[in-house]
Amino acid sequence: MTLHEFVGLSPNIIRRDKELMQLYINFYEAAFFIIPNCAGCSFKNGFKKLKQYAITGKKNIKFDKNTNEMKSKKPFLLKPQFRNKILHYKKDGKVYRSYGYDLTEQFAQELVSSGKSEIFSTLPKANKSIEVNEPEIVSKYDSMNYKKEVLPLYKEVKESSYKKAKSNKKKDIIEFLIENES
Repeated sequence: MTLHEFVGLSPNIIRRDKELMQLYINFYEAAFFIIPNCAGCSFKNGFKKLKQYAITGKKNIKFDKNTNEMKSKKPFLLKPQFRNKILHYKKDGKVYRSYGYDLTEQFAQELVSSGKSEIFSTLPKANKSIEVNEPEIVSKYDSMNYKKEVLPLYKEVKESSYKKAKSNKKKDIIEFLIENES
C-alpha cells in the first residue's frame, strides 16, 4: 500500500485496525522523522498532517525554534553550560557574583582579568577606559588599632566639633580625623 492509497482510507477504519495503525506510525516516521509519542492520542491531528504531506509534499512542522540563533547585543559570548551558573570574581578582598544570563560587559571583563576566560566562547573586548585609583592616605591612624583607638578618638572629635564623617567606613573616619586634627 502506498502513502496516497493509505491517506485515501477513512481515519475511523485506520484507527480501529492494529496493522493499519502500525502502518500509520511507519508512514508518519518516514515523512516527519519522528514517531508520535502517543499514536492513539495524536492520531487525529497526525493523520491530517500526513494527509496534507501526501497531497502537497510539504511538511508543515515548524523546526524554526531549533535553528534560529539569538542575536546578542553583548560583544561577548558565554558558553551555554555557564548561563545558569553563579559566576564570581574577587577584587580588593570583596567577592562579586552574578548569574551567567545576567552578565554585564564590565562584569565579563573583570571575570577575564581574574583568569576565568575559559567560560567564554567569545571574549569580551578589553575596557579602554583607564581606572584612576585614588592615592591612599598614609597616616598615623593607619597604624593604630581601629576599634580600640581610632573609633574612641573619632567619637571625641565628633562630639567636640559637632561634625561627622561621610560614612562609618574606616577610610572616611580616618579622613575626617585628618581634616579635624588641630
